[in-house]
Amino acid sequence: ARISYELNVIKQKNSKIVPLYHVFLDWAIKNNSDGIIVGATYPNIIKFCKQKVGKKVQIYSPGIGTQGGNPSEAKKLLADAGWKLGEDGFLKKGDDILQITLTTVEKVEYVKATELIKKNWEEIGISTNIEIVAKERIRPDIIEPRNYQTLLFGQIIKSDPYPFWHSSQAESPGANLAVWANRNIDKILEEARTLEDIKIINQKYIEFQDILAEYIPAIFLYNPIHTYPVDEKINGITTRRISTPADRFTRITDWYIKTKRQFSWTKPQENTQ
Repeated sequence: ARISYELNVIKQKNSKIVPLYHVFLDWAIKNNSDGIIVGATYPNIIKFCKQKVGKKVQIYSPGIGTQGGNPSEAKKLLADAGWKLGEDGFLKKGDDILQITLTTVEKVEYVKATELIKKNWEEIGISTNIEIVAKERIRPDIIEPRNYQTLLFGQIIKSDPYPFWHSSQAESPGANLAVWANRNIDKILEEARTLEDIKIINQKYIEFQDILAEYIPAIFLYNPIHTYPVDEKINGITTRRISTPADRFTRITDWYIKTKRQFSWTKPQENTQ
């Protein structure tokens, strides 16, 4: 959130320095987006976005109620559940030690994230083991058999959350990695797929979001921003938003570098063989 919400950029039109999320917000309004996802780490930014878009664009904040944890409250909840801090600094209940294994793929960004999580958890007395798995083994050995206690993993989610949260997707090849089942969630996702009115669909997904925030089957950490710089000599790029990295090449056949002047009535000569 610090990178995405506190990064400033220079607007081309007036050379004014503005936060990057202001630019994204303007794009969303201009393009009449179906919705905007705003992380819950900065509630003031959520308030600002809501005031600016009004009722033009729906705002979703899936992290509400799950982000920005309170260590003191966590310690109290654990103590109320019977866990006591041992001499080694870890929580115990009888002969049991509160221990969690956190698994992730061998990727610099993910490894750093797990190290931060381990530090935060151990500060409140939770013994944390980190399991780093090679990229070529993460799916067959860990994800497909659901062989993990807790998993840190990134997913590219488009417009339909059904594959990630419907109970029918809890087993491989489904993408419900939380292995979570909720009848209300199933019903909402099934109904949303049959609807055509975008306003009603959005309302269904808000209900879906509220249930996720209530039960917290997963903790949403951050939404990375991937910026692809393009040489200024390349023209014809019209793509503005992408869902997957490969989408940036969707209209690559329209790209060009060299141009030349010609009369508007001049037609390209046909090649004959």
